[in-house]
Amino acid sequence: ILFPGVLFIISAAFEFASILSPVYQFGAQQSGAFAFAQHLMYTALYLIMGIGLVKLKTWGPMSVYISTAIYCLDRVLYVYTNTVMFEINKLISLLPIEPEFIFLLYPPELIQQVVGGVYLVVIACWLGFAGYIFWKRNDFIY
Repeated sequence: ILFPGVLFIISAAFEFASILSPVYQFGAQQSGAFAFAQHLMYTALYLIMGIGLVKLKTWGPMSVYISTAIYCLDRVLYVYTNTVMFEINKLISLLPIEPEFIFLLYPPELIQQVVGGVYLVVIACWLGFAGYIFWKRNDFIY
């Protein structure tokens, strides 16, 4: 449980370092107060989870469950509000190839399904980690 806790603390540092960066949400690129708040929220969630896991705090498992729920909801919104396609179109526009050529080879629906499937796997991993923490919850005694 120590190693994931350390990784969450490192993630919090990276999230804080990108606090002024825009985020992709609700079908568009968001910046300003919305992006700042989202980065701040994830910084806090990762830091709280990391400390709770490293120090084996009794509130550690609950922080993992709450963070998992928030993260999973955020990723579901990301996939199902067409934010995925907005970001993919932006990335494809940076390539030296015409976007129409790429979409002939890989239709947008296929790209969205593949990325959606990848995010479902990521969500399953988060839920699996939360399940593992639930299984080990008796180790959190401080």
